[in-house]
Amino acid sequence: MNEAKLYQHRIGLIYLPIGALGIVAFLLLSSIWLPLPPSEITISTGRLGGMYQEHAGAYRALLQQRGIKLLIRDSAGTGENLKRIKSTESNVHVAFAQGGYVLGEPSDANAVSIQTLAQVDIEPIWVFSRFRDVDSLLRLQGQKVAIGQSGSGSRVVALKLLNQVRLEAKDLLETEVAGMDILVALREGRLDATIFVASVNAPLVQALLNTPNIYLAQLKRSAALSERMSYLDARFAAAGSLNAGRLQPTQDMVLLSTFASVLVREDVHPMIKRALMHVLMQHHAAAGPLHRANEFPNLKRLEFPSALQSREVLSAGLPWVEQKLPVQAAQWLYRLLMIGLPLAVLAWMICKALPGYLIWRIDSRINRWYGELKFIENDLSHGDPGGLEIAQFRARLRKITDRATTTPMPKRYMQRLFLLRQHVALVQNKILSRLGR
Repeated sequence: MNEAKLYQHRIGLIYLPIGALGIVAFLLLSSIWLPLPPSEITISTGRLGGMYQEHAGAYRALLQQRGIKLLIRDSAGTGENLKRIKSTESNVHVAFAQGGYVLGEPSDANAVSIQTLAQVDIEPIWVFSRFRDVDSLLRLQGQKVAIGQSGSGSRVVALKLLNQVRLEAKDLLETEVAGMDILVALREGRLDATIFVASVNAPLVQALLNTPNIYLAQLKRSAALSERMSYLDARFAAAGSLNAGRLQPTQDMVLLSTFASVLVREDVHPMIKRALMHVLMQHHAAAGPLHRANEFPNLKRLEFPSALQSREVLSAGLPWVEQKLPVQAAQWLYRLLMIGLPLAVLAWMICKALPGYLIWRIDSRINRWYGELKFIENDLSHGDPGGLEIAQFRARLRKITDRATTTPMPKRYMQRLFLLRQHVALVQNKILSRLGR
């Protein structure tokens, strides 16, 4: 297409196509480099009424402020949580896990990669009994004991703990009682003792601490057990610190504890991970009976690699943009600043450069006509052309006139073309005068 026509219709032929191409490039590059975070994620927790459920409810309220809907799925415990989060078909993105469960478990090469978002709470190993004098796990041999149902983290840790004193499940009169039914079974004498892992604030723990004639066992040699089991931590509990009303424990004691962790799939959007980590910092920063303020969340003694976003938020906090805007709005802002702005500058430069190039081409064409006319005029002034040369000059002049007349030009060049034609007419008159016509 002629440069002049292209320049005359530059809005429809240059500006609009470049703008459309820029929008397509923006959407394509954004979807590749900065995909939008999902508006909905799912967390796998634990039994209904447990602390994992309570934590998840608090997370849901905080995430809703950032435009993220959190779906909560209860489960049988850590075992089921791990199966769900590792499965590509479960649609579970986040899950709670109890420390010590995965140690020694076979790895699955086909499973989804898992990361630790943070450790969020201390979970002591509780041994409650109907008998006051239980100070060793060996005293439970032959008794009716609940150690958790299959698939629960409590059962795995309890079995590992019993193994340290050379006891197995078959050495106990094991029962499948779980949850708040444990309290009823202990009070009615259908159960002699229970071993489970839970937070201090768990409803079952507080109910057992409040019930007369049910005693919290104070195990001897707890430090030795924690040294042999690396995922356990010995925590000091002062007398009355767990339940001041009934002075529980009755004396200073050491509780063997593990940690509750929040796990996340590696393929979860980075902004979701940052938002989740910030929520954990908001919800778990307060002090508890067994830990100081701001001790949680942390990234110590992990069983899965930590997420990069967790370390970023722990060290530098949540980015200001993500604090003020919902996650999808924040991502759109990132898109505009990191992709849209450079593309807009590039499109603006092209929109300036391309019409400038067309103007240069048009100017060059007119200047060539002027240059050819100048050569003819110079030859006429400094030579004595013959008839054949005169005929060639006249043919060249007609060609210049035809081009200047038929070539479409922008209106800004009308005056220059008019002067060019006037100049051609002057040279033609010189030729006629030379021929004597």
